[in-house]
Amino acid sequence: MEIPIDGDMSSFKSEDFLREQNITVSGLSLVEATLMFSIKAIHFKPNGPLNGPDCYTFDLQLLFNNQGEDGQLLVTLTTDAQHLDCHGRVTPPVSDGPSKSFRSTVNILVILTCVLSFALCARAVIKAQLLKWVLVYFYSIE
Repeated sequence: MEIPIDGDMSSFKSEDFLREQNITVSGLSLVEATLMFSIKAIHFKPNGPLNGPDCYTFDLQLLFNNQGEDGQLLVTLTTDAQHLDCHGRVTPPVSDGPSKSFRSTVNILVILTCVLSFALCARAVIKAQLLKWVLVYFYSIE
């Protein structure tokens, strides 16, 4: 049985769909059920429009198995991924100004923290080396 896809699927309820199809499912007598669906995905590469995006389709199958009827429902997920050629113009999601500014600010703070950490670590190493030389000189005099 195929579920018709009408634009917005956010309001879809399987319970209502089965009731409309005059299908009753008892949870106690359910032995095995299979749910199959496909997902299409687009992966935008980080270097922007220089390289085209990667398009994929994932065929998924969920198998609910209650053949043991012992209260444990076994769930099996089977996937099949296929790489597709992206046809047409696929535009990456546009990030707004505040989001970009926040990300840049966080990146700058991380860089400054790393530089400060390096400076403090280098200072500690130099002071330790100076202390070692003073101690070597001190013990060599006696």
